[in-house]
Amino acid sequence: MISWWSRRLRQNRHLMTGPELPSHADEVPDDPSNSEPGRVARHDGLIWIDQAGKVKITNPRGRHGRYAVLAVPESDTLGVSVNGRRVVGECVVEKTDQVTVRLSVQAPETLLDVHISPDGMEATLTVTYRPGVRRILQPTVPAPRLEIRPTEVPLGSPPATLAQVQTKLASTGITVGVIPSEAIQRFLDRRESGTLVIARGIHPRRMPHFSWKLKLAIPMALWFTREV
Repeated sequence: MISWWSRRLRQNRHLMTGPELPSHADEVPDDPSNSEPGRVARHDGLIWIDQAGKVKITNPRGRHGRYAVLAVPESDTLGVSVNGRRVVGECVVEKTDQVTVRLSVQAPETLLDVHISPDGMEATLTVTYRPGVRRILQPTVPAPRLEIRPTEVPLGSPPATLAQVQTKLASTGITVGVIPSEAIQRFLDRRESGTLVIARGIHPRRMPHFSWKLKLAIPMALWFTREV
């Protein structure tokens, strides 16, 4: 008689509390804030970013657990989709959802430009360094809510080289009057945006019984001829 009541009591307890839930300790990384490593302090669904930058999700445990929430700010440099649909704002997610995060990358640039003065007697080199930006997702601890906040990592611009400058001068047509290569290299070694007067022409002078001409470059070609 006592054993029958014991079995009945155990059955009633099972109905009230529900079946025993499997452990999720192997799915959720240890949270330093928990008193016992490997155990989850609450039964809500959890969401986090792992070491590989992937979004991981677990479902709630028990009858009253809440599903995890993914929060995505509106941004031109960030695109998040859940099961192929773009998400902006808050979205309830579960373990079977496929979360894809696309982060834009701004490539660094090094720009070279040669400007010729209106009188055609001077050429100025302009070097502009534009650093790039790479965006990454930092690992987070499991929590009921995750807001996607990429971290920006600067990308340095490649250095301008003397060969690039010489190619730019040749494409512009500047062949004479160029300052020494050593002076150009010292300017480039600074690795800073700036300008440098890279070529100068010679202004004509009055000289009796002399035919003279000046050829600085093409399209800087200036031919001055005077017969006295």
